[in-house]
Amino acid sequence: MKRTFIGKFTLMLNRAFKMDSKEFFFFASSIFIIFLISDLILGFKWFYSGISLKEDFISSYRMVAILKDDLSQEELKKILSEIQKVDGVKHVVHLKEEDVISFISEFIDLQKVRKFVPSVIEIYIDEKCVEDLEKIKMIEESIRKVDGIEFLDSARENVESALKLIGYVRRGGKFFIVMLSVGGILIIYNFIYLTLYSIHKKIEIMKFVGASSGFIKMPLIIRGIAAGILGSFFSFIFMKYILGSGVILKEFLYIILYSVSAGGIGSYLALRSEKV
Repeated sequence: MKRTFIGKFTLMLNRAFKMDSKEFFFFASSIFIIFLISDLILGFKWFYSGISLKEDFISSYRMVAILKDDLSQEELKKILSEIQKVDGVKHVVHLKEEDVISFISEFIDLQKVRKFVPSVIEIYIDEKCVEDLEKIKMIEESIRKVDGIEFLDSARENVESALKLIGYVRRGGKFFIVMLSVGGILIIYNFIYLTLYSIHKKIEIMKFVGASSGFIKMPLIIRGIAAGILGSFFSFIFMKYILGSGVILKEFLYIILYSVSAGGIGSYLALRSEKV
């Protein structure tokens, strides 16, 4: 009697998960390895998105200017207006004396020199301009020309250093994730290879009685894919509900896709190398 597609698929599933103790050990080990690799990938993405290096730095970057003494309200308004008109300036904030004291009280005792606290403004720069060091230089020069500016700190050198560091972190992170991904495929490959070695006699018997290559291969490929799905699922549960990492569904779907691919590719390569 010819089996239907559902019947064949059910048989494949039954054979894929019907394991002796050695096969179960290799299957459980594959799940654990995928779990660890998925955790490392999700953990790195969580860490990187949590600190949001580039976004946080760009959005918080600002120049600080000290104004000349004894400026009238009209002169102050004029200064703020001129700076606001500079191309690349997002907005300008005149700090209150209490804010200035709060800002520099960590470095100097102002109780005795309170009357000498300078008038300070913060100049927020458009995010699109922060990454362009030449643009930062032009904005800095334009602000210095405004009458009433005593001192301006743009921290341009720090911007350059910070952007370089962020670039190194991003490139290193991508390399790290790629190496982990390749490592996961190779580890699954080794575990499936060991599984094949442990059931070598079973495979020979199946070949002897006329079992097709697909009939032998498919249960092992399904097993590799199942290990990927279970490993990534446990990883998501661990990161989301135990560590409380804030991992979103989109990231989980990416990990599922990777894990299924790693399990399937690793199994296929192992089966191909053994010429099953």
